[in-house]
Amino acid sequence: MPSKGADFIHLHQLRRQLKEVQDQLARGPRQIKLRQAKVTEAEASAAAKEQELKESKIALDRKNLELKSKETHLLDLQAKLNTASSNREYDIISGQIAADKAAKSVLEDEILEYLDRVDALQKAEMAMDVADGIGAHGKPFAGGKAGGLHVPRTPCGVFEQR
Repeated sequence: MPSKGADFIHLHQLRRQLKEVQDQLARGPRQIKLRQAKVTEAEASAAAKEQELKESKIALDRKNLELKSKETHLLDLQAKLNTASSNREYDIISGQIAADKAAKSVLEDEILEYLDRVDALQKAEMAMDVADGIGAHGKPFAGGKAGGLHVPRTPCGVFEQR
């Protein structure tokens, strides 16, 4: 018959093991909640980046439209310049053309900035897709996390058989 001291030691070990298992069970839902929060945060960040990209593209299109109208206006002024009947009228139209060319130059610089922004946002989006394992057209590819297929191999590179 085992002694009472040995029984208490064994009981203590069992209670300690029970406590460890209970702690592991309690950690599971907390870890799930933390990971879900990270996923939600990442999705919100991706949605914000996508919205920023969309707004940048819209602004870029608007600036391009402004540039086209500015070019059309410059062509109209050039036609008026060619038909100017006096030196005063010629000078006024020449001044307008110079001012519009300066405005057009500023507009072109703004368009270049928007193009750079859109390009940077698209590269960031592509980098996120590659990190998530999503290729072109939203299809998974083997190489990232989401669509990767893990094929077990032996050290020499041959497929394992189970």
